[in-house]
Amino acid sequence: NEYNKKRDELSLSVQSLNEGIATSKIVQNSIEKQQNYLTNIQNKLENSQNYENKNDLKQEINQELRNFNQQAFDTKYKEENLIASRYNDEKESIQISSSNNLFSIDKPNVANFTNDIFDVVNNNDLNNPQNVENALNKVTNTSKQLQELSGQFVDFSKQLQADAKNKI
Repeated sequence: NEYNKKRDELSLSVQSLNEGIATSKIVQNSIEKQQNYLTNIQNKLENSQNYENKNDLKQEINQELRNFNQQAFDTKYKEENLIASRYNDEKESIQISSSNNLFSIDKPNVANFTNDIFDVVNNNDLNNPQNVENALNKVTNTSKQLQELSGQFVDFSKQLQADAKNKI
């Protein structure tokens, strides 16, 4: 009957919206962990005066970058990469549909963020203070980009929550 049909539709809509909210939370938590790796890199660069040869820092920073990338590729929902893409990934966005709305957010590829940091750290002599400063600026900019992305996912989650409340 009509009542059961509407109830099933509502149930599917709310379930879909909840999955979208969960996906968004997973991304936000992952970005928070990635911010920690960037903070570690920033601290290493800021304390580079503790190293006789500042290029010894490169290996430690590269390990933080590997951790950052691993976090990106470990961020999944139902086996789908959320913030790192591989060339064979089919979806470029996260799409959530409710009974009469389609919500979509582009999937960022934060794994690419580390390439710039890697280049500025490894292709320059860190004994030169200007190169350390350039690396710090790159880390700061990357951190800001991540913060903006996290904010986009917070907004996405709020849209889904509002839609769910309207349905109930």
